[in-house]
Amino acid sequence: MKIDVSNPVYQAILGRATSFEDTADSVLAELLGINKDADEGDSKFRTPGGRLKKGLLMRQDEYELPILDALEELGGSAPMSEVKEGVERLLKDRFNQFDLALMKDGTIRWVNRMQFARLDLRNKGDLKADSPRGIWELSDQGRSRLQEWRKTHPG
Repeated sequence: MKIDVSNPVYQAILGRATSFEDTADSVLAELLGINKDADEGDSKFRTPGGRLKKGLLMRQDEYELPILDALEELGGSAPMSEVKEGVERLLKDRFNQFDLALMKDGTIRWVNRMQFARLDLRNKGDLKADSPRGIWELSDQGRSRLQEWRKTHPG
């Protein structure tokens, strides 16, 4: 992937870089609060198969109610990008270095896990399966689940 930046932006990146240590990517990752190297190459965090060990990431099911909550705040239906912003707002204090790390394809890990949680919600019937492409939409069952959860978790 190639991203063009203007000369003033490039000069600002260079101004934050340490010679012989930083790249434009590492400076941008730092500015964005992304720790790209949080788990890369460190075997103490990985299973013999190379996957992150259990307990290092927020569980996938922990994204479900924030997704439902964000969707309700957005009127029950919204593009993934808007749902992502709402979920991030609700969960940002719970993300750790592993949730915030970039995956090999450049996706932030928590966003990938949120998308899988969305698939689980759809399969459970909490999100509509027939929504237009790119749109996430609450089902009546999802609204009911969110209302029941709020009764036991006020505030």
